Amino acid sequence: MRIWCQLPISMPRSSYRSYYDLLQRDYDMIKRPGTETVIVDVPTGLQDPSLASYLGLRQANEREILK
Repeated sequence: MRIWCQLPISMPRSSYRSYYDLLQRDYDMIKRPGTETVIVDVPTGLQDPSLASYLGLRQANEREILK
């Protein structure tokens, strides 16, 4: 089984390595053997979570998530 974890904003793995490692460690503690977890961000999405409160920007970000 594969579990997809979609981060809602742009968080490049190279810049947020410790955050990704923390998420992966937590998933590893609770997942079943044979389960793979995939953590991805929205590369062209919002870089500031506070911008999601703007409807137009949030819709543009959601479109990028769906791609």
